[in-house]
Amino acid sequence: MGLAVFAAALIGVYARFESSLASLWPANAVMVGMLLRVPLSARPLGWLAGIIGLVAADRLTGASWLAALLLTFANLLGVATIYLIYRRLPKAVRQIRAPMSMLLLGLSCVAGAFMAALGGALAHPLLFDGDPLQGWVFWQVTESVNYISLLPVLLSAPPLQRMRALLRRNAVFAEFRRHPGPLLGLLISAAATYLIGGPGAIAFSVPALLWAGMRYSVFPTAVLTLLNTVWLVTLISLVSHYSEAQVISLRIGVALITLAPLMLACVMHNYNEVLATLKQMADFDGLTAAQTRAHFFEQATQRLQQKGAVGVLMIDLDHFKQINDTYGHAAGDQVLTSAAARIRHCLRSQDLLGRIGGEEFAVLIAGVSEAELLAVAERIREAVAATAIALEEQSISVTTSIGVSLRQPDEKLSLQTLLASADKALYEAKRQGRNRVVLSAKGKAPRLDTSTEH
Repeated sequence: MGLAVFAAALIGVYARFESSLASLWPANAVMVGMLLRVPLSARPLGWLAGIIGLVAADRLTGASWLAALLLTFANLLGVATIYLIYRRLPKAVRQIRAPMSMLLLGLSCVAGAFMAALGGALAHPLLFDGDPLQGWVFWQVTESVNYISLLPVLLSAPPLQRMRALLRRNAVFAEFRRHPGPLLGLLISAAATYLIGGPGAIAFSVPALLWAGMRYSVFPTAVLTLLNTVWLVTLISLVSHYSEAQVISLRIGVALITLAPLMLACVMHNYNEVLATLKQMADFDGLTAAQTRAHFFEQATQRLQQKGAVGVLMIDLDHFKQINDTYGHAAGDQVLTSAAARIRHCLRSQDLLGRIGGEEFAVLIAGVSEAELLAVAERIREAVAATAIALEEQSISVTTSIGVSLRQPDEKLSLQTLLASADKALYEAKRQGRNRVVLSAKGKAPRLDTSTEH
């Protein structure tokens, strides 16, 4: 905490240009970010370290003790206000993931800036011979811009351990490589802002930033908004003909520009999460986690377009209706869940498992021989039958009947044909007494009858 705040304060000190106060002061936002992201730093020792970092930076750069203490006091008023407000908000809001995150963060930043400005109103006449109201307005606006531009980056950044892993894979900003358009647009707008100039130039970056909010997740968008804010604040500070009122107005505009793309990024994040949830619900059975019938057919059809041998298993739980009638539907659901888990345990990660009907499952396995396919089917049959399923008051044993069909590498069979062949073999297994594996009698393929019932 002490080192981070000290380093950030030095950046702020050297960003003062010729004005009395820093145009960009990251130290306070860094301190708030650490207090919220690293709970250990919110202990008294962490607060003390932050205070020492602020005072040390001012003293090292030539400020008097009075100036260092007054400025630190004003800074701490803002830091404490935002921390006390923001830590009470829901976790999704604190991590900049909820749709209302940026609005609540913006209000928190304004409140923190207001409290810091009260300290600024006291410090401005004592340190810079200025008017208290002038000091209050300058601090309010400047602190709001600092917090609103910096805190989203600190709060939405991946945890340190994950960040290290992303850095090792050079994947921190992989979204920029996948979708370079918004980034290029922002660079072009930055150049246009410098070349054209004028008060309206601060809005040149808005289309690119909104594009970024739609394309990128919150953290990359926050990084781009921060870079844009630093660029605009720097340009504003370098222009000598702007009056103080104009500078304040321009900085308020910069803060509002920062909010818009981040609010859009939060909304898009939640929109994408909802879409992912709906797709999960549409593609996978909520009870057994097997693929739904439609999704299985879609994936299996794609697999069959590839060359090579492909096998299909049709699996049916024996006497499942009796289980429902005897033990109830809750017990039946438990049996389905347990059976699906055991089937999945016998498969590879690339194999497809779908729930085709009530108690009927289908499996598609590519790149296997007939012997290997039959071995998998037998392993599934044994796994389901081997262990009794524990219900609330007793345990029951469940068996399966399995039909098997295989497409040889030189054959061109549709999924429907393979499923129909496996289904016929499944009914043959039922006819022969259940709890067995039967290979489809297609072509010259022999029929395999494996059973534990005699």
